[in-house]
Amino acid sequence: MKIFRFIFYIVIVTTFNSCVTDKDIFRFNFDSNKGGTGDVSDFIEFNDGRIIKGDISKFVLHVGLVGRNSSTVTMDNVKYNTSDIKIFQVDSNYYRKMPSAKYFIQRKRGDKVNLYYKHVSKSGTDSRGRPYGTEYDLHYLQKGNDGEIKEFSVKTLVEMVSDNQQALNYIEEYKNKSNKNRDQYLGKAIDAYNGKNN
Repeated sequence: MKIFRFIFYIVIVTTFNSCVTDKDIFRFNFDSNKGGTGDVSDFIEFNDGRIIKGDISKFVLHVGLVGRNSSTVTMDNVKYNTSDIKIFQVDSNYYRKMPSAKYFIQRKRGDKVNLYYKHVSKSGTDSRGRPYGTEYDLHYLQKGNDGEIKEFSVKTLVEMVSDNQQALNYIEEYKNKSNKNRDQYLGKAIDAYNGKNN
């Protein structure tokens, strides 16, 4: 695997005004990345459909910056602005721009049902002036590569995998568990639907 410089700045402004509760956060513990296209080549797909391949040596993603876009992807020593980019892949890590948004989400699982995530980091001070910080992942689902990207929910997952009994069985196992590790069954449901169970 080639070595590349990776810079990922997360600046959260008022993107998340609503409170994210624990029940909204899913914790997938995948032991491998199956989000790439299967082709290990780095590539950039632009908004107009053009695709170029090469060596991505660096990418900088500023998330949540209002009125400014300094996010770039550098391929073969040429810097491209992410406002012109729809998708890019580097070292089999697949990133897609959220529709109607300026930020990218990374694909953890890709095939008939795609699972994406966005890492969120928040910090600040409370009413007493004490600093606080929290980090979590927000997840998204997509049926096929052209389907609508939706916020992850068990209901949405059931709708997407309803024609696969093995996947539905894993979701039932998730519903019947109460421990913190039960989210693994949702990941197994996605892998089962995609035919990628180990």
